[in-house]
Amino acid sequence: LAVPATGCTLTFTVNSVQIGTNPNATSGVSTALLPQGPPSNTANLTVVTKPTIAKAFSPAAMQVGGTSTMVLTIDNPSTIPLTGISFTDTYPANVTNATPLVVGGSCTGVTTTATAGGNTFNVTAGSVPASTTCTITVLVTSAVIGSYNNTTSGVATTQTGTAGAVSNTAVLNVVSPATITKAFGTTTIAQNGTSLVTFT
Repeated sequence: LAVPATGCTLTFTVNSVQIGTNPNATSGVSTALLPQGPPSNTANLTVVTKPTIAKAFSPAAMQVGGTSTMVLTIDNPSTIPLTGISFTDTYPANVTNATPLVVGGSCTGVTTTATAGGNTFNVTAGSVPASTTCTITVLVTSAVIGSYNNTTSGVATTQTGTAGAVSNTAVLNVVSPATITKAFGTTTIAQNGTSLVTFT
């Protein structure tokens, strides 16, 4: 290889399956005219992997018209923070965001276009710290008794590109509250008499 007086560059493609920061230095250059020179600087190649998302409802069973917190846990195994997180959740019929819309959790910078009473929840921005998990929560409600299965899309980020795997399927059970009635077997009794009380 000939190197002109003005210098030159060499490029090639590399890949890695090793998540983390991978430092790399190159030996010095030898030429026909000069002995080997000093080595290069150390350049770092950071390899990241797509985050995963898990979901749960707390509580998993609520009465009609009540609320449950949908908890989305995002796990970032990479050694750098992941930014620009985005995902979408379309609820099954009869499940909606509570009014007012209440969004919380430990992930930072979370932005959503979801609306109170809407049947979707999405995130368009946010950050997940390096090598850890954080949560995003939203209150949901339903006015119809039933058992509702719900899955959230995978998470895309600025660093990892397209979304990873979808979440597990979480189940929200909407039930009618228990009722109680009572009756006396004999509604009129003599003093010191007895009557059977029945609770249903």
